[in-house]
Amino acid sequence: MVSISFVRQLRVAALLVMLSIPLILPASLHAFHGLFLPAYGARQAGLGGASLALGGSVMDLQNNPSGLALLDEGLFEAGIALNRASITYNDRTYFPGENVYFENHNRFNPVSPLPYMGYATPVGDRFAFGMALYAQGGGGAEIDGIYRRAAAETTSSGGVSPSAYVSEDLKFRFVHAKLTMGGAASFGRLRVGLAVDLSYGTNRLDRTLTVLPGVGAAIEENNPLSYIQAPGGFHYRSRPAYAPSGKIGFSYDFNESWSVSYAYTADSQLELDGMMRADSTDAMRQGSSRVERTLAWPDRHSAGIAYRGSAVTVAFDLHYIPWSRHFDRMTFQMDRPMVGTPLGPVSPALVWNLRWKDQVVGAIGLEYRVDNLAYRIGTSYGKTPIPAEGLSPFLGSTTEYHFSVGLGYTRGRGSLDVAFEYAPGRMIKGSPLSDWAISRQVQGAAFQFERSTSTKGLYIGMRYKI
Repeated sequence: MVSISFVRQLRVAALLVMLSIPLILPASLHAFHGLFLPAYGARQAGLGGASLALGGSVMDLQNNPSGLALLDEGLFEAGIALNRASITYNDRTYFPGENVYFENHNRFNPVSPLPYMGYATPVGDRFAFGMALYAQGGGGAEIDGIYRRAAAETTSSGGVSPSAYVSEDLKFRFVHAKLTMGGAASFGRLRVGLAVDLSYGTNRLDRTLTVLPGVGAAIEENNPLSYIQAPGGFHYRSRPAYAPSGKIGFSYDFNESWSVSYAYTADSQLELDGMMRADSTDAMRQGSSRVERTLAWPDRHSAGIAYRGSAVTVAFDLHYIPWSRHFDRMTFQMDRPMVGTPLGPVSPALVWNLRWKDQVVGAIGLEYRVDNLAYRIGTSYGKTPIPAEGLSPFLGSTTEYHFSVGLGYTRGRGSLDVAFEYAPGRMIKGSPLSDWAISRQVQGAAFQFERSTSTKGLYIGMRYKI
């Protein structure tokens, strides 16, 4: 039996989760396996994210809700992941007819504080219930001062010479958080869990172009002006989007030491409708246009196996993410032609061909306990789903290998977990057939570009039995 009533526990859980909402929603997220974080929870991060078959954590609501059935007391968990990404973007442009060559080298280091909070408790001998709020994943980038030749989307709007050069600034931000409520039941050695997710998402995108006077042939007799904000840019803001989803999980204990698990999380259809404003001298494109857009956060299949000994715990997880069904292209549909294309025509739709591939992620972790200390080490690997023909400066991560170490300290009814995670960068060269390259292959230009991402993360979490 637990020391406080179930109704009181439910009220405590709801209050704690609501208090954490202001902490999560403003964060700009930088995920590492595609758009997914490598681990949810500080203990799980020390194990490289391998935790599906372990159970006994509030964050089982994200990984595998059947793990809640292992709780014998009410448990409150809270923590934060401080992630620092190092994103490098390089490109090279050559105009053979003019014998003009220039390069761009951009590096930015966004830092993302990603908190989580939740509460779970047993209800009787066979059931458990919990709720949690946490960052699900996302992405963001801010690249300033990409030097390039003006394309028709800028020059056809009037006043800008085709020989002008421009500076391009890009800002992209996508935030995705989840509120999850679920329960689990034990049937002998079998544990079954169900959870309902409420996803929150928001997105913004800014592209700003500025003509550079005095650079190359930027100022000519027919182009005496430089623009503070040149035609060709656009600015999108989504409304907050909410979408239901859910997950189911199973665990089977062969004995006190060995367990296997499977979990399935359904996709979330985030209706990121909003407004689009274009930078243009055309009177027909003034003001803002309504935008219809759906982002389908992918479903995920997960399987795990774990060994729990008196001093040693070993866990292995495998995840399958069908990105290709959800991230083949991204479309912003407007109610009238607003956005210019590199060749000049104005379109009522902004389309990005992403062409992401399906992804398999494997993780393994080891924990060794001595008295009230736990030492952890783990690693995970997943080939990036981003192909060369879908590469861009801002969406998704190119990291593949992740390494982590962690430490846990338990005293009385509380415990503190700390983990450090590192993912080395991998440079990907973009294809000349990618949308990003095609938009820059203007006036006979030969264009090449590449991008890499590396990350460092510090996870801090606490657990307290109530």
